[in-house]
Amino acid sequence: MARRPVGVGRGGRRRDGDPGLQRARGRRARPAPAAGVSVAPSRGGRSVDRRARSVGVVAVTGLLRAISELGGMSNLLDGLRASYGLTLIAKAAAGLVLIGLGATNRLRNVAILAHDEGPLRRFIGAETTLALGVLVLTGVLSGLNPPVAAAAAAATGPAPVAGSATGADFATTTRVSLSMTPGFAGPNAFRAEVTSYDTGSPVSADAVTLRFRSVTRPDLPVSQIRLTQPMDHQDMGSQAPGAEGMKGAWVGQGTAVSVMGTWRVTALIRSGASTVEVPMTLVTNSEGSTSTVAFPDAPVTATTSFPDGVSLQSFVDPATAGPNPIHATAFAPDGAELPLSGVVIVVTPEGGEPLRPQIQRFSAGHVAANATLDPGAYVVDIVATARDGRSYESSWALTIAPAPAG
Repeated sequence: MARRPVGVGRGGRRRDGDPGLQRARGRRARPAPAAGVSVAPSRGGRSVDRRARSVGVVAVTGLLRAISELGGMSNLLDGLRASYGLTLIAKAAAGLVLIGLGATNRLRNVAILAHDEGPLRRFIGAETTLALGVLVLTGVLSGLNPPVAAAAAAATGPAPVAGSATGADFATTTRVSLSMTPGFAGPNAFRAEVTSYDTGSPVSADAVTLRFRSVTRPDLPVSQIRLTQPMDHQDMGSQAPGAEGMKGAWVGQGTAVSVMGTWRVTALIRSGASTVEVPMTLVTNSEGSTSTVAFPDAPVTATTSFPDGVSLQSFVDPATAGPNPIHATAFAPDGAELPLSGVVIVVTPEGGEPLRPQIQRFSAGHVAANATLDPGAYVVDIVATARDGRSYESSWALTIAPAPAG
């Protein structure tokens, strides 16, 4: 029986899948496809396309977020001139160079790897250095306030003053000035002036509601009061003098501020189907009188004296950017330390969220709370409760200076 040549099957057909034939072909180039015949892309090509699309998606989303953080297209140039913008440009440039090095490696250096490993090694070293630089710049960016955040912080208004608050929405379209009379815990009359952030003209709204959340006593439920316009209020008619100028004013009464201390108030302003939220911080009035004294080589000390002879003394040391212990001590009318059953200290930065640090007790009437503070203006609000159940509130303005050099 005659033997068939290797690689030839029945009927004289060549078996392309025969291992012997594949070895015999060696490194011969594949024949070019016939005209009009399409060749499916290789897996490697499809993988490169997928990676390119992924990089493109990441780049576009990053660009959109950067524009948002810089304050939008209208504020883009000003945002790029700020520290945040310059750092962002440096990070973007390093990222683009990193992408370029990766593409060069994939398209050129890998192809010549069998003949020359030098370019690939050099490019990998450069990529590693650039990647570390991007990580460093990312860390720097996380420590900088983007222009939109700075604008929002400035829009929320100054540090709170007892019995009143001012704030604006995040988009800086609406401003609210809120007053509370008499300003102590319990029944109060509220008046909110709702105006345009840019022009100061009254805002036409369908409803205004105040939502209250206690920072001093976070265990209390959230409460709210719905306000009405004075011309519709039972005490004022539409023909009352000055009623025409009260279109942006809303009033109401209630006991939403049920305890002394710091409150987070949100004004909900509804116009048609849209609702704007304006956050504010409100501090109740204290029954005591507060004075501050500066001693040589000592921190500024605030002392609040109450009608029953009790006093509450507090200070912040060192009052520079960084960790700052806030000390508070209560004294009885005879000057002895007054034992306290509880103390809450709230520190509110200008245009920021109130901080409620943990309390550490040093003695029966002396406590401290540690807070890390940035330079700027703050309000310190202390509510101390004696063992007989009486509560005392002391609030005063604090300025944190920049950290000393070195």
